[in-house]
Amino acid sequence: MPLTRRSFLDNRPSGWIRPAKAVCLALILATAGRLAVATPLALLDRGGSQVSIESYAPNIVRITISADKDSALAPPGLGIIGAADATGWQHRISASGDEFSSDIMSVEVKAPPSPGAPSQMERYFAPSLPPVSLTIRKAGGAPILHMSGWEMAPHTVNGEKTFRVGATFDAPADEHYYGLGQNQEGILDYRGRTIDCKHLYDAPAGETVCVPFMVTNRGYGIVWDNPSETVISAGLHGHTTWRSAVGERVSYFVIAGATLDELYAGYRRISGATPLPPKAAFGYIQSKARYETQQEILDVAAGYRARGYPLDVMVVDWFYWTRMGQLDFDPSGFPDPAAMNQKLHDQGVHSIISVWPRFEKESRYFDFLAAQGWFLRDRNGNPADGLAERSDRAGALIDSTNPQAKVTVSSAALHCSFSR
Repeated sequence: MPLTRRSFLDNRPSGWIRPAKAVCLALILATAGRLAVATPLALLDRGGSQVSIESYAPNIVRITISADKDSALAPPGLGIIGAADATGWQHRISASGDEFSSDIMSVEVKAPPSPGAPSQMERYFAPSLPPVSLTIRKAGGAPILHMSGWEMAPHTVNGEKTFRVGATFDAPADEHYYGLGQNQEGILDYRGRTIDCKHLYDAPAGETVCVPFMVTNRGYGIVWDNPSETVISAGLHGHTTWRSAVGERVSYFVIAGATLDELYAGYRRISGATPLPPKAAFGYIQSKARYETQQEILDVAAGYRARGYPLDVMVVDWFYWTRMGQLDFDPSGFPDPAAMNQKLHDQGVHSIISVWPRFEKESRYFDFLAAQGWFLRDRNGNPADGLAERSDRAGALIDSTNPQAKVTVSSAALHCSFSR
């Protein structure tokens, strides 16, 4: 996605790092390939606004709007792995506009208005972008979603010229909004609320992990295709708006379905299926900020069993290592992790370790990773040490926007065989 910080994505070297022997981790190199330029059902010109309509299934359509043709035709951004599929879709052109339809849904992009003298309102408040009006309906013709406007406002981020982007949708009085990942404020229906869609570790009610996928009671869901900071106002004053801080286009998926199962099946189709967790993950997982020694872990597990309380997993959280980024166990507190894990298993308890993709400057891998250019960098091109907004100086983070640096570090269970 040609959205932010191009310097992070350019001129990446090859190669990778082997995991430390001290811990059983699965370091899986992510695929570096990107999808080719999209081939839409059609690319429409609405007075200079480029509108791309691209289908992924009979009930899934991707809509992309930009003032730039190449941006409108660019593939989806991070996290989208599904392939476009035009099977079962038809395109019909009429005086009112372009209609794309399948057996499940239709998308109508209205024709641009006929030129004429502007009204009094238009003289003073004419939009800076050519307007786009778009309606999505069920197969029977009942409307489920109407996009009434879109926006691209130029601004500069870290010295790079880019845009704020967004879209506005009608919000009928009977529409309700759900989803958006993990929110711990006790909110189920987001109608009338504004959501700051990001991963916020220090959220007042507990860590939030927003996923830009929202479903409604009107038989559709939206997946917002933009990884930058996004604000969503759902059903506020008759409209729902999505606005992202950085972008060069508006891009989103609409998934139609009669049930939530159908909507989430559509989400899986474009983002990939999540493997079923192991059986123990559905039981009780005991965790706290940290356990300082393996004996403390064993004592807590033994306490559960002695009292007859259920226990399926013990979490070994941060600072079990000698230094952040070493990927090992501190022998002073964990002299024999394999024996600890075996004892837990004998009690029917599994274990999970916390893995952080962060490396202190003094850790054994920092220099190698920095030389490869695989860390997030500040505006001066240096590895960013910690998170400035939290006065956090605990190591550099792996740049997950770099396909060669991006890895999935599995939270490997401690029943692996550990060697020192």
